[in-house]
Amino acid sequence: MRPAPYSLNHSKTLRSSILRKNLAPLPLATLEADAAVPVDIYLEHDRSLVLCREGGEALSVEVRRQLLEAGKDALWMPETHRPRYLDYLKRSVHALCTSGPKLIQARSYLESRFSRTPESLEAAYRRAYYAGHLAQDVGIDGGALLDELTRGVLLLGACLEGLEIPQDLKAGDSVGEVLRGYKERFDGCGPLGWNREQQRLPVRIACLVVAFEEATMNQSGEERGCSFDVLRSFIVDRHGEFDPRLVAGFIRILER
Repeated sequence: MRPAPYSLNHSKTLRSSILRKNLAPLPLATLEADAAVPVDIYLEHDRSLVLCREGGEALSVEVRRQLLEAGKDALWMPETHRPRYLDYLKRSVHALCTSGPKLIQARSYLESRFSRTPESLEAAYRRAYYAGHLAQDVGIDGGALLDELTRGVLLLGACLEGLEIPQDLKAGDSVGEVLRGYKERFDGCGPLGWNREQQRLPVRIACLVVAFEEATMNQSGEERGCSFDVLRSFIVDRHGEFDPRLVAGFIRILER
């Protein structure tokens, strides 16, 4: 049997039965290459869960790419490390945008509503993380549009949980469009029938990151989708749903 191309700490191996109780899902797509990982990360190897990196250790570009190409990017972290991971996501999202007053209000609203369900807040920030990187890939490096995109994608977390969002937090054309149009299809066959001209860039980004989050995180165990497989399925199996240029951009981001 070929050894794993990435280094593993076999002295810290868990049986899969321990997984469900002590570990929480973590997608590699949210971890930066050549940076210290915020939490201990485990991956499945030979039907066991093996420690890949301890919190604070660097994750190289090469190892990150190897994990993605091997379909080993549906990682796990200790349940007790989730607050650390959430703090990491918050810092990453904050670094991507200008943090205007409305965005700060939206964050405060989410944190108050999700105080008892931190996994929902985690998901909201994860979508915003993906959206911010996609926005940068297409040349949106700051300003009001990025602020509104980030605020809209964050507030989608409340929308998806069935919460009523205060009207003042929805200020901005892009925010309202994201909250209304995140289920639209790029080919115009979505529930509202918006054509491509009506689906401005923030809406198309939101549609993609919501679907990606669902495919990579909302299933359990081995059924969690791997990033490259999910994105390729968006192009082939779900042709017409998403802007192919954004899907290609997402793949580029993961390959860096």
